[in-house]
Amino acid sequence: MLAWALNDLFLLSSVLLLVLGSLLISSRRTHLTWQFFVATAGLSGWNFCLFALNESWGQPYVSAISRVQLAALLVFAYGLYLFASSFPHYRNSPWHKVSLIAALGLMAMLLFTRVVTDAEIKDGVITYQDGPGFIGYVIFIAWMAAMVLFHFLLAWRQFPELRSKTRYFIAGVMLFMLFGITCNLLLPLVENYSFLNVGRFSGTLMALLFFYAIVKHEFLDITVIINRHVAWLVTLVIMVMSAFLAWQKFGLDPRWAPVVIAGISVGSALIARPLQQFLLTSAKRKFIKTWYEPEKLFLKLGELLAQENSREKIFRVVAETLDSVFEIEQMRVLVAERDAQGLLESYRVLGSFARIEKDSAFILQCQDRHTVGALSELNAAGVFEVKAIFPEINTRSLLIPFHSPEFMEGILLLGNKSSGADYSNADLTFFNSLINYVAPLLYRLTPIETLEKIYDQHQRRQHQEELQLVRAQKIEAIVHATRQCHHEIRTPLNIIKLGLSRVKTLEDLESYKNIAREEINHAIEIVDETLTITDMNSSDAKPKAEIRINDVLNRCVRLVDKNRFNLTLDLQEVSLVRANASDLQVAITNLIHNAMEAMPEGGSLHLASKQVDQNVQISVEDTGHGIPAEIRARVWEPYFSGKGDGVGNSNAARGWGLTIVNRIVTEHRGTIQLSSEVGVGTRFTISLPAVNSGNA
Repeated sequence: MLAWALNDLFLLSSVLLLVLGSLLISSRRTHLTWQFFVATAGLSGWNFCLFALNESWGQPYVSAISRVQLAALLVFAYGLYLFASSFPHYRNSPWHKVSLIAALGLMAMLLFTRVVTDAEIKDGVITYQDGPGFIGYVIFIAWMAAMVLFHFLLAWRQFPELRSKTRYFIAGVMLFMLFGITCNLLLPLVENYSFLNVGRFSGTLMALLFFYAIVKHEFLDITVIINRHVAWLVTLVIMVMSAFLAWQKFGLDPRWAPVVIAGISVGSALIARPLQQFLLTSAKRKFIKTWYEPEKLFLKLGELLAQENSREKIFRVVAETLDSVFEIEQMRVLVAERDAQGLLESYRVLGSFARIEKDSAFILQCQDRHTVGALSELNAAGVFEVKAIFPEINTRSLLIPFHSPEFMEGILLLGNKSSGADYSNADLTFFNSLINYVAPLLYRLTPIETLEKIYDQHQRRQHQEELQLVRAQKIEAIVHATRQCHHEIRTPLNIIKLGLSRVKTLEDLESYKNIAREEINHAIEIVDETLTITDMNSSDAKPKAEIRINDVLNRCVRLVDKNRFNLTLDLQEVSLVRANASDLQVAITNLIHNAMEAMPEGGSLHLASKQVDQNVQISVEDTGHGIPAEIRARVWEPYFSGKGDGVGNSNAARGWGLTIVNRIVTEHRGTIQLSSEVGVGTRFTISLPAVNSGNA
């Protein structure tokens, strides 16, 4: 009975190794995974040969099977050597070819001669006759095992971050060297075959240790996930193997065949679904360390925190949940403390009396973070402060900030996992989702009065910023108008200067007076118009008045460089509008600036006004680059500038130009529309209610 069980274990081991190797290579095909698959396939073949040697159908071929068995072990040893010498990053070595030549030579001797070993059955017992080549075979296998151990020890030294993983490889190789080589190769040299099965199973245990390291620690950048298809595959393999063994041991008599088949069918129907569910749940959680499903984890947190009103309890539950999933060696939780007025006072470390001031370097840097990050991303002052309070926390630790509408409510500091594995990209994505998940819970605990206060403060701050930007636009218009004034006033001054140099007699002086008088009047006109344009009275200090829109347009076009741009005006007789002239000048000047910047090489600028029903319509049209359709809807957004796309924007550095134009037009109960075609030009059309329309 014991012999049955041992022999069947060889078959099960062979199938299990082959299935695990196939799953691994199907997850990712690289040099390392192929090398490990070769080793696994060789070990699987070795186990199958051991099974076949003890079965009645294999005994007539015992000589061939025994030699194939050693050949499979040769494949296993060489594949494992390739894997170890290339771990953790693939590299080619000339010793690979030398070892391959030696392995192929031994393989040929094993398969085509009896120089290495042979076997026959005497009195029902398998007897082995080892030839002169067996010593060379043993030396090669032992050398391969020693080289495998050497390379893994070298990886242990060169890659400290992989030590928690590499130890499984080292343990497996040492197990195989201690039991496998001793019991299966060295003892047979002195004709001691009593411990063959011990050595045989040591190879299977070594391979299982390797698979456990790969699955548990995501080795070779692979995670063997037990999904639904894999679970059904494993279930099917177990059922087929069970049926095979049952038929082999109990179904040899044909009279019992229907009973055996019926029993297997009923048993399979009863256990298939529960076994598949077990593999998807319990086995998956126990075997794959730190495995989790984010959806179920958030569902669990929702059940625990649904009615929770304590911020401290929220952070405790989150920390305990993360620790149960990731098994974190060091974790620190910081929670905000409020004073009697509900204002931020400091941050307390849960589970201790330690406190961190709200204006410390570490806290100030965390306040600007809204995503998970490594401690090493902080500056030296912040890292030093954390290390002084928590010396066990290293710079590879993660910090997760949690914010409410008021301020940062807490921080989680996550140290290393107990397994030694790094946090994966999937883990970081989960932590960022956790931040977004906890935010509404903290928002819910914020008093409505505080939310209203924060909203009012934000609105006032935004209004003040917009007023400052409008004033900045006015100042920009003043600077441009002053520059243009200087440029245009230079012409009459030069004419007067030139005329004075030509006055020689009183008759010349008399004839020059008229010219000088015209140029002086021209200069005064330019100065007066500039003073009008640069009026700094703001809209909130100066009430609206009934104005002529054509006068505003005539003043604004003084800013246009007539030498570069072909300016045309089509100003019709229109009704008065009730407006703040200074603000309208800012809006129209902004549109003119945009038009000129859209025509860096010069072009045509057309301004028009006309009456459309009860509205006065103003249009500013250019022959510039045009605005692409994909950004046309965004030109009104704050901080959006199309200057880099050739759109042109006088306030392109801030992206507020058209936002201010839209605000000014809206405040005057008007509308503004945009039409543009790339390569043709752009037209902005402003419509303002006329005074007699009843809407002003």
